[in-house]
Amino acid sequence: MSNIEHYTGYIIVKGVRIQADFELPKGSTKEQQDSAFVGALAQEIELNYLVLGEYEKE
Repeated sequence: MSNIEHYTGYIIVKGVRIQADFELPKGSTKEQQDSAFVGALAQEIELNYLVLGEYEKE
């Protein structure tokens, strides 16, 4: 059995705080924490993309 840690993270965008909770195995790396937070955050917000243009890469 492994220990699980519960985290809460947040960002502030233009004065609005957006919080997301997530869990990871105890001892997770900073990169794993960041990745899990971004994944949890994506579930809390509407995330859209716009194509700004295209070009041919040589």
